[in-house]
Amino acid sequence: MTDTLPVRLWARLSFASRLMLGAALALGIAGFVLLYSTTQRDAAYLAVELEQQLRDELAAQLPALADFVVIGDNGTIEQILTARVKQPNIRRLVWRAVNGGTVDVVNNAPHFRAPGWFAGWVTAAAPQGARSVSVGGHDYGIITVVMGADASVDRLWQGFLSHAWILGLAMGLDFLGILFILHYGLRPLVALSAGARRLGAGELATRIEPEGSPEMRQTIAAFNHMADELARSLRELDESRENLSITLHSIGDAVIATDREGAVTGMNGVAEQLTGWREEEARGRSLAEVFPIVNAHTRQPADNPVARVLATGAIVGMANHTVLLSRVGPEYQIADSAAPIRNGEGNIVGVVLVFRDVTEEYALREAVQESEARFRAIFEQAAIGMIQRDPSSGRFVRANRKFADIVGYTPEELSRLTFHAITHQDDVAADAQRLALLKAGNISEFVREKRYWRKDGSVVWVRVTVSRLGDTGFNVAAVEDISGRRQAEEDLRIAAIAFESEQAMMVTAADETILRVNGAFTDLTGFTSE
Repeated sequence: MTDTLPVRLWARLSFASRLMLGAALALGIAGFVLLYSTTQRDAAYLAVELEQQLRDELAAQLPALADFVVIGDNGTIEQILTARVKQPNIRRLVWRAVNGGTVDVVNNAPHFRAPGWFAGWVTAAAPQGARSVSVGGHDYGIITVVMGADASVDRLWQGFLSHAWILGLAMGLDFLGILFILHYGLRPLVALSAGARRLGAGELATRIEPEGSPEMRQTIAAFNHMADELARSLRELDESRENLSITLHSIGDAVIATDREGAVTGMNGVAEQLTGWREEEARGRSLAEVFPIVNAHTRQPADNPVARVLATGAIVGMANHTVLLSRVGPEYQIADSAAPIRNGEGNIVGVVLVFRDVTEEYALREAVQESEARFRAIFEQAAIGMIQRDPSSGRFVRANRKFADIVGYTPEELSRLTFHAITHQDDVAADAQRLALLKAGNISEFVREKRYWRKDGSVVWVRVTVSRLGDTGFNVAAVEDISGRRQAEEDLRIAAIAFESEQAMMVTAADETILRVNGAFTDLTGFTSE
């Protein structure tokens, strides 16, 4: 609708003013139509009445003038016409004798009191008529009667004023009735308006006494019911908010809630402690300001998890190595997750961020990783064979290059073999016995010499030290190739047996210096061993 001046004025009017203005327009239009139709009807009656009076006047003039027109007494004729012209609605009487004599009488008395616009409105015509006067069959002249509508219009005007006064009285009474109805009818509306303002201001006990028409009573009853439901809902909301606050502050993890713009709406005590912000100070601030996070290694700002939740609508976790920069100085390694808060329609209205201090856990994990890295380096680079074994399956979990060289397999091939598959059959039972004791916890380690089958089918002697690998359930073994030592020991054993024989034997150095002789040699030569 075009914003014109009448439209703006109408928009500023109250309901009562609009009703009064509308009633005034309706009654005014109805009254005008009524007055107009009534006046036009009376004007039509007036025209008919004037025509009839004209005919009657022409008929009445013949007897009155008959005797005098015969004798040509124009003076008496003028007297008669002067007396007749004073009758209502007669404007002019004219007598014209056949011999040329004329008597013309005009009524100059003022009768017309109606305004000119009214006379033009009723359009009252002034009829006139003429008739010859004959006596004894002889024509003596013509009498002309000109009617005047002044008196009739005046009478119409008086009727119009009477009708207008009655109509004005009726309109006044109507307005008084409307004012009365508005006064008592709008009183409940005024009470409703005042009650709504009080209710909006927080006066939840506001109720309105039903009054007025049945419709107004129903409206007031509906308002009171709405106020009851609103008060109940607000009480439940306060209770829910209190329970939520208690729950929030009872959680061991830090919790921050934001709106859909990423502004902080609430946080618990743990979050206050870690961020260095009090809830009252943080509320309304952006999460990036209250919850600044960086990568522990690069010190570059980390991705805001709340922004990711708002963008994807999914639950997201924080990347590893995330550090929270507290407002009061300390830095905390944290782990967190963020989830969307949805309303009843499923729309995201905010995000809840849950995080905790994992500084000690992070340090421990870093130490473990560093220890594992050192262990792996030692394991892989050891000068002796190293293997890690799964007791439940007997398979090699890990084997270093040295062990692979000892048995002739690649580490990949060993990962598909079991511990017993490459153990010499004569050593399997002893291994099983000692491994059972180790698994039961009766011993912490054992050392034994045993044989492995190499990939090429040859046998290699090893010295194995087997122990449990912490709480992992795995076994770790250090394997030393002792094939050379075992061969030397065998050679010495054989040599010792030979020296005990009855054949004379001696051992010399490269320069032929005698190093050792047996008893048969001393008996044969007569020299002692020294």
